Amino acid sequence: MRFAQPVEVSLNTKNSGRWLEVGNYRVWQLVLHSEGAKSLNLIFDRYKLPDGARLFLFSADQSDLIGAFTSKNNSANGVFASSPVAGDQLVVQYEEPVNAAFEAELSIRQVNHDFIGIQSLKSERRPLGHAAGDCNINVNCDWLDAYRDEKNAACRIIVSGIDLCSGALVNNTRNDGTPYVYTAGHCISTNKDANESVFLFNYESPYCGDIDGDASHSLSGSALRATSDSLDFALVELSAAPPPEYRPYYLGWDRSTTPPDSSASIHHPSGDVKKITIDRNKALVKTYSQDYVDNGFWYIGSWEEGTTEGGSSGAALINHKKRLIGSLTGGAATCESPYRDYFARLDLAWNYYPQENKQLKRWLDPGNSNVQSISGFSPFTAENLCGAYTNLRDEDTHANLQIMEQGVSKGYWSGTNDYGFMAFAERIEKSVSAELSGVSIGVGALSLGRSNSEGKISIAVYSGNHYPERLLYIQDYSLKSLDKGVMNYLAFNQRVETEGVFFIVCSIELLEESDVFSVLLAKREVEPLNSFFIQDGNEWYTYQEKTNGQEGSAMLMEVILCHVDTLVSDDSLKKANLEIEVFPNPFHSGQELLIKFDKPINPYRVEVFDLMGRQVSVRYEHPGDRWLSFDFSGLVPGHYLLNIVDAGRKRNYQTKVVYLGDY
Repeated sequence: MRFAQPVEVSLNTKNSGRWLEVGNYRVWQLVLHSEGAKSLNLIFDRYKLPDGARLFLFSADQSDLIGAFTSKNNSANGVFASSPVAGDQLVVQYEEPVNAAFEAELSIRQVNHDFIGIQSLKSERRPLGHAAGDCNINVNCDWLDAYRDEKNAACRIIVSGIDLCSGALVNNTRNDGTPYVYTAGHCISTNKDANESVFLFNYESPYCGDIDGDASHSLSGSALRATSDSLDFALVELSAAPPPEYRPYYLGWDRSTTPPDSSASIHHPSGDVKKITIDRNKALVKTYSQDYVDNGFWYIGSWEEGTTEGGSSGAALINHKKRLIGSLTGGAATCESPYRDYFARLDLAWNYYPQENKQLKRWLDPGNSNVQSISGFSPFTAENLCGAYTNLRDEDTHANLQIMEQGVSKGYWSGTNDYGFMAFAERIEKSVSAELSGVSIGVGALSLGRSNSEGKISIAVYSGNHYPERLLYIQDYSLKSLDKGVMNYLAFNQRVETEGVFFIVCSIELLEESDVFSVLLAKREVEPLNSFFIQDGNEWYTYQEKTNGQEGSAMLMEVILCHVDTLVSDDSLKKANLEIEVFPNPFHSGQELLIKFDKPINPYRVEVFDLMGRQVSVRYEHPGDRWLSFDFSGLVPGHYLLNIVDAGRKRNYQTKVVYLGDY
């Protein structure tokens, strides 16, 4: 999927820009302008920095900044590709210590003019300025927990600054963490493409709801190891392995010629946050077109869940054992018609051609073991094994929750307001012990009165049980560095050791009267209600205590925990594990779905949602004090979430069911 027009240039520290002396640094600054561009990104054909030097790229108003890039980004080929920066003006700023070991080599070969809008505004990192089709399913829905490892293999790829594709990390028989990425040959066909690609990991919504993800976990550059245009595959090796905080996972693979009984693909449709598509039927072997090898593709006749779009090309197809078997070449699937997709077969890419640069075998089986399949691989263990955790649930929705007084807004419960509540907290109960490396927050409102505003948010970690008690760590971040309407990852300068329950406390400081800021919140009416707290003076209060209501809340936040010692399975912040029996499940049209409860129930709310969170109408009856029956006739086959609230105890019962439709 092409989103940018390349402009060839020859700009370097010798012939362009200006040099300044600032303290102990020599600073080179270059301002680029491409009128009408939604964003700009750069390809450096020479990038070699000495230790201690830093490179930043930012928009003219400094509202969008990436970097610092350092000598750690040096590569053997000297090529460096940047992620997009919003707007049609881009400032390149290089800072070199006066006592640097050598003078940097910096030369820009290509400026890429984004004409679609991959990052046109701070709240629009998505191409076309909107999300992928409504039928697409966020990969972090609770019911997709079976794919919690495999999702961490998927990445979005910007190729040579102008094209969007998907790909996935893939394991080899040595289990040595060599950072291979598998994608389509029509995405990356030359070593130049590989050198100039940017690979983005963890670009996803933290829960089943739809919010633009954090886009900071990227790696620039790779080397092409193998490709074939007639088999449409490419294998590249990243210039650096993803670090622990990226939570990488390397897919296992299966080179069997047997069609999979079911399959799934995790990808970035239209360059959007990570989605998943699922086919519960056996794939077929078919020919895609005369440009490719005959019978070289797994054919997906129909997706039961989700679809693919432009930008999904190169996405991994995995079988029921969660092993890689192919990559997306193309097809006709859409939300309206999720049919007919073609994935290039991995078993043919294995050694169809004898040349090492046209086959996978040389790279994925370096010891020539000749095995048919291998399992996936997590390269990190113990203190370097990290995971992302949130208190939000599938049934949650997020919003800017305002303080209302006689119909007039007085600001936000989790941000600026007229009452002086400037600190708020989220209670986290995820592990017996862990090391916290950072948090990601969903910013709802952000408006600074002046471009040089000194407003900041302090992120603190407190121990405590019912309320924050003892400070463990605190770090400040400029509000100018945050993006509105998206997740923002705030990395800590050091890991913070936690034991049991802890709190993330957010405080906003140095604001001017016209500044506005808030963190997005969930709104809840059922148990367990609340993990969100507000500080008034020196005292902490639950959301219910401050609102004098029965609704609870949770902050739209994701914590990155490493070295986790036993996850808390009976998590009080997740829905209670209430005893119900559901049968039959799965079930067909004409069959009555029955739910038996552990205690008598008086349902005052019975809701049924599809996977996109849309409420659907289903007939139900209450034939006994512990029973409900449902008739799904006329609904589209698929997964559904039932949400039932007991009027007497205000307890929430939930279950997921699979409706198969007609026999």
